Amino acid sequence: MEPHRAAVPAFARDLDREVAEALGPSRETELDLRWNPRGHRELASSILTGQQLALWIVLLEPGEWAVLELPGGEESHWAQVMRVDEDCIVEVHDGTPGDWASRVLRERDGRADSDEAADLWHEFDAAEILWAWLHGALPSGCRRERLVRRRAGSVGDVVWCTADLPHGSR
Repeated sequence: MEPHRAAVPAFARDLDREVAEALGPSRETELDLRWNPRGHRELASSILTGQQLALWIVLLEPGEWAVLELPGGEESHWAQVMRVDEDCIVEVHDGTPGDWASRVLRERDGRADSDEAADLWHEFDAAEILWAWLHGALPSGCRRERLVRRRAGSVGDVVWCTADLPHGSR
């Protein structure tokens, strides 16, 4: 997957979240995808198109994160994105009870690469990854790297965790 480096339209940064919802895109998917800011299901918005998803990701401020979820009870399929400066970290979960979040990294050709920035994604790439994952698979050029669980907890219906990649996984 080649990273997109297109400039984010100036108007997108200034859009209010209510305006983004009011744009009312046509449905591109039959899935009931939900955008949960900071994991809050009570603040969920339906995601109907890949462009709508990309807009929500563009609107994230540095340090903000959200979960894109395909609700399914205990076996909810999801992906999450966190804004880091101008780029994003993407993590996915396959919905099975035995799975743990995995970081989405670029495929490597066997070389060691310790540049953490190489595994950050542009907003539009992050949207493509989340959209593809919730529709069945990662895009080509991407791989999952299982995260090492460090701490987790919940507050109300919000589940949170902090995790790192295993040493030597890059």
